Amino acid sequence: MYKNCQKEKYHMNSLSIKLLLGLFFIFSFIQAQIVAEYGADFSNTTPSTGWRYLWNAPTGWGVGVTGDLTTNLIGTPSNYTPLVYGSGRYTPDGDAIVDNSPADFLYLDSTGGQGGVPYDEVTSPNRDRFAIVEYTLQTSGNFSIQNSFVRNSGNSRDGLEIKFALTSGAPLLTLTTSSGQYDATTNPLAGITFDQNLGFLAAGEKLYLYVGGKDLTFRDGFLMNFQIVQVPEPSTNAAIGLGLLFVCMFLTGRFKSKAHKQITDLRL
Repeated sequence: MYKNCQKEKYHMNSLSIKLLLGLFFIFSFIQAQIVAEYGADFSNTTPSTGWRYLWNAPTGWGVGVTGDLTTNLIGTPSNYTPLVYGSGRYTPDGDAIVDNSPADFLYLDSTGGQGGVPYDEVTSPNRDRFAIVEYTLQTSGNFSIQNSFVRNSGNSRDGLEIKFALTSGAPLLTLTTSSGQYDATTNPLAGITFDQNLGFLAAGEKLYLYVGGKDLTFRDGFLMNFQIVQVPEPSTNAAIGLGLLFVCMFLTGRFKSKAHKQITDLRL
């Protein structure tokens, strides 16, 4: 009878541990859900739901025509022009051939891309031509950007300029990479992350990521990925955690009661 009681106690402890691990897994799943990811969602021919690939083309730009370089600066999404799919990537005119300025080598593909012509921020502020990624939220909730990176894929002369913004207004952040090619050991500053909490956003809100050269055009290709993650309200987390704790206490309490009864019976 004593051995059976010890065996029951061992199974109780083992089951309690498994129960805790199971509840922790469920709680982790409830805590955060990836609603969109640049690389995983990238679709050839036609962008996946919610996504658009754009650039801020000057008014009048076309094959062989530069257009008015004073127009369509970033900050007014209605002025952005969709990129066209062709040859495995999205480009200003749908082919893999270099375009006339200020598009040049601008493109986006599943692993990153390249921006258009940058301009000196002192003499020509905000005239840079960016590769732009837009995502429209499909549901309302609390969101964050996670597991993000933009890295120089080539030996960039002076690095990249990266901006992140919501539907309107000034960018939430502006970051730059150093010159050269990204290497985690020898040149980590040639890459950046823009992970951040975005708070509550309503369905239909648009998120924008802009990537382009800094001041000089030379090997400004980049590798990129990011996830848009929906997380519950802090009060929801607390309620779920408390509920799981009570469930765990209740179930483990039942096993302890059963074991105590067996010990009592043994003593009698």
